[in-house]
Amino acid sequence: KEMEYCARAGLKGVMLANFPSGKGFPTPEDDRFWAAATDLKMPLTAHVKFFTDERPVFRYKRRPTEAESFAVDPVFNLVRFAGESALNAVQMIMAGVFDRFPKLRIYWAETMIGWIPYFLSQLEDNWERTRYWAGEFYGLEAPARPLSEYIREHCFWGFIKDPFGVMMRHHMAVGRLMWATDFPHAASDWPNSRKVIEEIFNGVPAEEKSRMVAGNSTEFLHLDS
Repeated sequence: KEMEYCARAGLKGVMLANFPSGKGFPTPEDDRFWAAATDLKMPLTAHVKFFTDERPVFRYKRRPTEAESFAVDPVFNLVRFAGESALNAVQMIMAGVFDRFPKLRIYWAETMIGWIPYFLSQLEDNWERTRYWAGEFYGLEAPARPLSEYIREHCFWGFIKDPFGVMMRHHMAVGRLMWATDFPHAASDWPNSRKVIEEIFNGVPAEEKSRMVAGNSTEFLHLDS
């Protein structure tokens, strides 16, 4: 109902601090919210991550015995070389959220992006090393597509001053990267934002620069409608 109010009020997005149910992992109760977001075409965002330390990080179909568990949470194991915003995205993938709601997109703000290509490569490798024991002992099912495909299609990422990330843009998806000023916080370079843009986008084709600086956010937030 709050999201419906936001849509009527003309607000351009909703920021989540946790999964809609309030849990630290996806639940079936979340689906009403995801459905409403897609029906309302309401952009969803998170400031870096969902803020929870709840463990385990997934509602598994089976709880292994102590001897079987290896003392490892398999979904958390998939992102052990990445940050917590990566964890939230993978939680949604493994719960089938993006399969049930193929139009759902979410913007993870202020994450930086240079780490993402490494994360994507490690994600696939970690899954191959995890999937069999996770399936046997935890009942964790394989997603319909490679995990990295879901990330590239459904996740947008925000960055401020990240020249390395801009260099690595083709190992991600240029259409899913958004530059931001982060004004008025300490991470911001305002009033030198334009100078920083010229520095970190030096040599980047104008079309790609335009998408990352303005086009992607305009499209995601429906600012041209």
